[in-house]
Amino acid sequence: METEKTVQDGKITNEELGTLQRKLDEVKLRTKKGLPLPLVLNKLQQLIETSFKITPKPFDLSMLGDGWEELEGEKDKRSANLQEVDLLKVKFVSCLETGEALIKGEEKLCRLKESGDVLHGSALFMALWEDYQEKKENSLLEQLYQTGLIKGYLDFPGNVFRSPDGRRCVLYFARDSADGWRWLAFWLERGWRVGDLSVVSPAIVS
Repeated sequence: METEKTVQDGKITNEELGTLQRKLDEVKLRTKKGLPLPLVLNKLQQLIETSFKITPKPFDLSMLGDGWEELEGEKDKRSANLQEVDLLKVKFVSCLETGEALIKGEEKLCRLKESGDVLHGSALFMALWEDYQEKKENSLLEQLYQTGLIKGYLDFPGNVFRSPDGRRCVLYFARDSADGWRWLAFWLERGWRVGDLSVVSPAIVS
């Protein structure tokens, strides 16, 4: 039995096809009426042709300005030590429960920690930001958006930072239709809605 499918000049395994199908299902679930078949096929082609693997980069704390500090006890060291992240194998989660329209950031962070998932933080943020600065509309961040895997927001709960006035924050990206993507630090006392997704990976059970 053939275990690989050839795609153009490369090969994609059955396991990878399964991953693509799950991601495509996520795309369809995020639309009210599903997607027309031509659009589904186009998005699948985008997923196949794009390498979503990226190497995390050290975060430059000075980007936040003077007086900011990283809270070492809040760091998810599992994500900090990763050599590579495959964005087709991560999860983008809101943590909202049935009937909830809004969740405070601190409660969301608590639920994320209780899930046992690997919480991606500043290293993945930095890699995606540098990739976006270099490639813009061809960047991984924009590809995640165009294929419907994320909406116009993505945060990184694997690191928590304290501002000069004592506020606990996480890094996030937000997309403006005119100006593209920007980044900021979001105060954990504020509210997160259904489209405000965090990036995590399933924990590896040995």
